[in-house]
Amino acid sequence: MTKKEHDSLQIWFERYVNRYRNADGVLPAALELKYHHSRRVADNA
Repeated sequence: MTKKEHDSLQIWFERYVNRYRNADGVLPAALELKYHHSRRVADNA
């Protein structure tokens, strides 16, 4: 994967997750857990 593709995917993921944040920018607890898990998996890929 190129850096451009990686950056594009990262932006897409953040936008996707942000749809589920409340007005204060907080995710529900289960989604927060899944978000951090997904980030760790991506970091190790």
